[in-house]
Amino acid sequence: MLNKIKSQMLNLGLKFISVDDKIVRMILETSSSNINEIVIMPAVKIVMKKLVNKLQNKIVHGKVYNGILNGIRVSLIRSQVGCPNAALTIKSLKRSKAKVIVRVDF
Repeated sequence: MLNKIKSQMLNLGLKFISVDDKIVRMILETSSSNINEIVIMPAVKIVMKKLVNKLQNKIVHGKVYNGILNGIRVSLIRSQVGCPNAALTIKSLKRSKAKVIVRVDF
């Protein structure tokens, strides 16, 4: 009975969130408003660490690192290696306010 009430309350809250925001929250674990217009997607952990260390004023929202890189506000999202992971991330970014997506590898 308690689980049924919890699920109904959750469904009621989800009705007020757009489909685009639901998908972004599911894949990137943040809202679409937390993503900047320029997104850098490193595929390898080493490159991600180097870029995160160069970020100024960094703020973490789920899987998204926001900050300033060379005077430009960017978001860093690790895309993992392989096409399926990158495709999922890019599809979710398409539903946010991201305008430029750059995938970085070695």
